[in-house]
Amino acid sequence: MRAATPISPEITTKVTQGENAGHIYTDVNVVTGIRPLGLVRKRGAKITVPAPADGEHCALIIQEPKQGRIIAAAYCPVS
Repeated sequence: MRAATPISPEITTKVTQGENAGHIYTDVNVVTGIRPLGLVRKRGAKITVPAPADGEHCALIIQEPKQGRIIAAAYCPVS
């Protein structure tokens, strides 16, 4: 299966409870979802994905069926 994963370049979280209350954490390249793109039917097939939303990046993941191993992954170039 092919999947595009939208990635937010940076997300800041303010912790309001627990032992880390009052701390602010910044995470980078956060995956914010997974959008299935279909099945890969043959080797060497060209893959075209929609452009990420403004301010987002993306990664492309090729994974075996039924949550199998990840065969390949690539960061989508931003134009």
